[in-house]
Amino acid sequence: PQSKELEQEEAGYILGAQGNIWTEKISSLQHLEYMVYPRALAVGELTWSPKKEKNPDRFYRKMQSQYGLFKLWDFNARLPDIEHIENVVTNKSQYKLTLTYPLKGAMVRYDLDGKMPDSSIVPMPFPVVIDVPLRDSLDLRTSTTWTLNDQHIRQMATIRRIEVKP
Repeated sequence: PQSKELEQEEAGYILGAQGNIWTEKISSLQHLEYMVYPRALAVGELTWSPKKEKNPDRFYRKMQSQYGLFKLWDFNARLPDIEHIENVVTNKSQYKLTLTYPLKGAMVRYDLDGKMPDSSIVPMPFPVVIDVPLRDSLDLRTSTTWTLNDQHIRQMATIRRIEVKP
């Protein structure tokens, strides 16, 4: 990997890349696995794939297929995020979003009142359609679980409605 800003002579000093993990801040093997995987896959893709063959969509698909191996080897890999959750500002009176997830068998709990969902909310399989009236704002909070070590990944987004006068 080389920066486009480097001149040819400067680029010759680049020998490779590394993916540092500062273990003095990591208290257990389980936390280390969370910090390393799937980051190690991205470092491998960056350093081993020829520049002309790099394709983020292909890498994303390849990375998702590795979660079965993480599960088989009992690695505590960080789960991917739900796709397309983001903060939104809109003037619409209805909010609609379909929650999708790249790993089969994942379940999600969500709340629209700004509270992190807990076990009192029934988990649902993906995809999940949220279609609600929007008067002021919503604070979407999600908790996704997958069979990998019963691990959870939490996400948040705020959907704000603003009145736009003609």
